[in-house]
Amino acid sequence: FFSSRRRHTRYWRDWSSDVCSSDLAGGTEDLSSLSNEIRTSMLDQIKDLDAKDDVLYGAIRKIAKPETETDLSNALDAVKEKLRLLGGDRGLLSPIEKQILDSLSPKPIINEIGEQVGIKNPTIEAIRTLKSKVGSILQGEKTFPNETIGNAKYYYGKLSDDYIGSIEPILEERGAGGMLEFANNIVKQRKSIEDNAINLFGDELSQSISSKISRAGESAAKGDADAIKNILNSVPDQYKPEIGRAHV
Repeated sequence: FFSSRRRHTRYWRDWSSDVCSSDLAGGTEDLSSLSNEIRTSMLDQIKDLDAKDDVLYGAIRKIAKPETETDLSNALDAVKEKLRLLGGDRGLLSPIEKQILDSLSPKPIINEIGEQVGIKNPTIEAIRTLKSKVGSILQGEKTFPNETIGNAKYYYGKLSDDYIGSIEPILEERGAGGMLEFANNIVKQRKSIEDNAINLFGDELSQSISSKISRAGESAAKGDADAIKNILNSVPDQYKPEIGRAHV
């Protein structure tokens, strides 16, 4: 969250104008249209949350100065553990992991005679900027080529934890803790929608729910309602009646 999207924002993918072949093959034309409508609706919800992020971040940035250093390292620690499991072979890290390692590792402070006199930790702005770049993958941008949405989502969460943990004590000290509570609610809402979208449309949001609805209807007719319940739990509320009718 708090990621600025004022540049040419593309939401995970422009599904509203791109009916993929898997939809056409996955079920009837009506179910294909419903599938794309649901997908577009969910992406629009994420768009609305992003707009709130921009407004909220503008206010928070005035309180928690971007140049403030932080020693929180959830994202960095996760990458270091991955590197350890890989036997120290940096070449096996993903592009996001390499960027986190390069950008968020503490840097030595060297004086004029070459002696180390301290450590410079990453700034709040460095974490926010990297979080925004990682988050842009979840909106369809190719910021880090060959990265999966699943990996981006994982590190977006870690970077969000670092960011929130960094600004929380500053906001509390200034009596602005309510902003953080609002921010946390936005994060929860966005993560919930992202999880539901991935559950419905797959990691790359390229699958159709047309065939899923058809199969769920067949299972329900045999007395197994788990599949249709899973779909109903994931789609936005306004589409639940249509899903219920479609599987009958």
